[in-house]
Amino acid sequence: MAKLFKTNRTSLNDAIKILNKNPDIAKDVLYGKCSISKAKKILNQKEIESGIKPVRIKGNKDCLTVLLNLSSISNMGYEQFYQKIVDKKLHAYFWCNNKDLKRCFDKIIEYKLKYIQCITMPLRQEKGKYYQNTTYHLICTTKGSLSLLQEDIVTWMEGKPDTFKKGTIPDEVYTLIGKCSPEPLYDLSSKKTREGWSPLEEKPPAA
Repeated sequence: MAKLFKTNRTSLNDAIKILNKNPDIAKDVLYGKCSISKAKKILNQKEIESGIKPVRIKGNKDCLTVLLNLSSISNMGYEQFYQKIVDKKLHAYFWCNNKDLKRCFDKIIEYKLKYIQCITMPLRQEKGKYYQNTTYHLICTTKGSLSLLQEDIVTWMEGKPDTFKKGTIPDEVYTLIGKCSPEPLYDLSSKKTREGWSPLEEKPPAA
């Protein structure tokens, strides 16, 4: 059976489940039209659309989402970070500019987070030139097994002078995070209240 599906014994159970649930998708795997991992995603999406499998997007009690910048965590070590972020699963987004990019990745390594993707947002002048130190990056990371809810996200967002205000993160960033990650949403980069987000002072709930 493993040879039939061109896989090893580890993936054999997955192949059998695909065959039992949807023979048509199993045929695509058999004839090399898609891999077992892709077939599992297709099958999962079909189950969600048909109502067989519920999709958990909002209010996921097993995961929380945080937005950070270096000023909010510069003196926060591993133990301090996880005293504040106490949930087992986590989506963490880091906002930084070019000059702080290395320091940001140092923190990601220190917190033992898994890098997923980097989204770049440069601030361009009207003549096509870029302002110094105003190319920003939103770095997506995770802890635990919950992947991003939207995988086909952009890697480039062009910023305009009126997009950035001193010391703030653009609205587009909050919108993007809301599409990719579940609630509850915590903004550790700012003490200002934003609808749908909780500020730094409010400690995330324990699992």
